[in-house]
Amino acid sequence: MQPEESLATIERTVRRAIRLALPNWRELVSDRSARLAQSALDNEAAGRQGVIVTGDTLDYLYTRPAFDLIRDHWPAFEAMLGSQERIESLLSFVEDVRNTVAHGRELVTFERELVSGIAGYLTNLVALWESQSGSVAAHYPVITTIRDSFGREGSESIFPVKGNRVRVEVGEVVEFRGQATEARGQGLIWYARRADYFSEIDRSAVMQSMYPGQYSYPSEVSPDVRARGANVRFRLSFAARDVGENIGFFVAITSKSKHHRHDGVDDFRSFSFAVNPPHDA
Repeated sequence: MQPEESLATIERTVRRAIRLALPNWRELVSDRSARLAQSALDNEAAGRQGVIVTGDTLDYLYTRPAFDLIRDHWPAFEAMLGSQERIESLLSFVEDVRNTVAHGRELVTFERELVSGIAGYLTNLVALWESQSGSVAAHYPVITTIRDSFGREGSESIFPVKGNRVRVEVGEVVEFRGQATEARGQGLIWYARRADYFSEIDRSAVMQSMYPGQYSYPSEVSPDVRARGANVRFRLSFAARDVGENIGFFVAITSKSKHHRHDGVDDFRSFSFAVNPPHDA
């Protein structure tokens, strides 16, 4: 991973750990940190026109207060993260290089490799803890985040979220960035496919429309394959066949295992679009 991507992964993973271990985190940060986080969220929502921003203030909590939640409330994280001395050392290193990366200055080779290693290490620690605590991540791959270039996080619902629909043109390209946990060393394959929404059909019908055949998952050479691995980036473009007011794109992950959590896939997220007809149509 590039340093920018590594740092983003570290910060997302730290926030994920906080959500899991300290669900009452809002009561544990200073009033100043809480106000700054809310202000950052409000400013971004007002300033980033054309982008849907998350409404979770934890995503806007500054890095130092976020890391301090782990330092100051270590007993809540010990089972998840292991050695306190090691974790505090790694977080300190991340703090030391964060501004260097944020301001476009280059890290030397060992710094790049170390920050990438920290990203993978923390991600695995949190995923393993979730697995051992009895979550589905113990048995199946799980999408931890998938976000499009409009800033939307994918919905876990099989049906569209009308207030979250984005209008696009034929020929427009949307980029997606995703992260998932791998289960049992079976690898990860990401798929994305168009599916129409109709209120009278249920989730299983939609999944079968994507991938016909009970418990059969798409071939690795399927045109719907978009990426492989735990951290991915891919693009989708809209064609004339996608025109409609209620169009869904499903992003799904699977592994090489013969057993899957859903009908042929292990986890999925949906994105809702309205695709305008071409002007010359």
